[in-house]
Amino acid sequence: MSDLTPGIDEYLIERLYTGLASGEPATLHLWRQSLGKALENWNLGLVQRLLMELRRHDLNVLGQAHLRMGRGGLLAKQHYWNDALEEMKKAENLFAKTDDHLGRCWTLLSLGNLYDDFGDWKQAARVYQEVITLYQKMGDQYGEAQALVNLGTAFYNQSNWKEAAEAYQRSLDIFVEVNDISSAAMSLSGLGHILTELGEYEQATECYEASLEIFAEEKNVSGEVSTLNNLGRVHDNAGKMDQAMEMYQQSLEKAAVQGDLHSQAIALDNMGVSLSGLKRYEESKAAHKRSLAIFRELGDRSSASASLNHLGLVSTKTEEYEQAENYFTESLVIKRDLGDQRGLVSVLINFAEMHLVQQHWEDMFRLCSEAIEVIGNQPFHEPLAIASFLMGIWHFKSGDIEAAARQFAQAIAIAWNFNSVLGQRINRSIARHIKTMSQIGKNNNTLELAEAITERAQRLIEDQHSPAIDNLKSLLMDEQS
Repeated sequence: MSDLTPGIDEYLIERLYTGLASGEPATLHLWRQSLGKALENWNLGLVQRLLMELRRHDLNVLGQAHLRMGRGGLLAKQHYWNDALEEMKKAENLFAKTDDHLGRCWTLLSLGNLYDDFGDWKQAARVYQEVITLYQKMGDQYGEAQALVNLGTAFYNQSNWKEAAEAYQRSLDIFVEVNDISSAAMSLSGLGHILTELGEYEQATECYEASLEIFAEEKNVSGEVSTLNNLGRVHDNAGKMDQAMEMYQQSLEKAAVQGDLHSQAIALDNMGVSLSGLKRYEESKAAHKRSLAIFRELGDRSSASASLNHLGLVSTKTEEYEQAENYFTESLVIKRDLGDQRGLVSVLINFAEMHLVQQHWEDMFRLCSEAIEVIGNQPFHEPLAIASFLMGIWHFKSGDIEAAARQFAQAIAIAWNFNSVLGQRINRSIARHIKTMSQIGKNNNTLELAEAITERAQRLIEDQHSPAIDNLKSLLMDEQS
């Protein structure tokens, strides 16, 4: 829900026409900010009203540019990615014909966000770099810093940690220089995201706590809500489920006070994940179902599919496989429809793991094969590592020890190149699988497999003293003793 006051839409319409008539950049920029806020808060009714008012008038080039920009934002919220991209491109071309350079930058940022959502992060980075250059020519440090935050996110999505950290740090330096402390908190959060992915949970927590302190001082409640969710995820990843629950609960309560339904749904979905980790499965399902209902009410299909995916995971843990299959299937339909490749891969892998538990080998192989095909050359390291591990199991079950060793070794190399947390997780999974195979009477094959995996992994990592290899050898020895 929007925090915009009743009657604000009429005020915004008046300001828009004043700005279009005068060409006053500050007035138009204020209108764009308000439109962006309405989109951010899922107040799509207000957006539609603003666009409807625009269509009633004969518009000059500047007016047409704003109409295209607003329509593109609305289509993006409705997940019509291709249509949204076309509208934003047309808006950018129109702005390029005017003196409204801020409007052009705003539209390019929106275009970059669409490429981000579409999973085309290289193109997103290219657009953000173009915006940064434009802001630098205008001498707009604040705009440059905002674009750097977006650039950091595009690099982050490509797992280019160094470039992402540099972009976030540059934005942080500029925000501090121009004394925009609230925006500096966003840069700190970006650095926290990178540290979380690298498994540096203590440092990530420090970044998020610093952000939270700033947002609290600035009375930026939406910033607090988002940062509390980020802190919860760090605690989740570190296995501190109770602390994660505390963060999510605070986020939920603050979002409720603001009337922010979307953020409430995010907190509920995150709480469901933590509750599942605490083996409080019925509470977990209830939280995910509440988040699903809100996302559906708001028309956020992408987030709804994430809740369905989480319900599939919980149902797998409670051995309600038919229900889990229904959830995963519905989530897959949405992911395919939206063209969300990262989300699609995630659901395919979780669905495959459900079939692994049931020993439905053909179904597991089919889903893993599709996931690997979708991944292609994209930087989806974690799902690719898990898919390689599952394919290793498939080959071992098929009696192809050499192919199994190759897949397991590939999983190890991908995981450890990503971060040590995922690496240790994959190593443990492989060691447990070998132990299980030993217990059902395949000792000779499993010993041969363990040796082949170690040899191949060593070759891929090119360091026989790597922590990855030492950890693997230790785990294999423990499981076989």
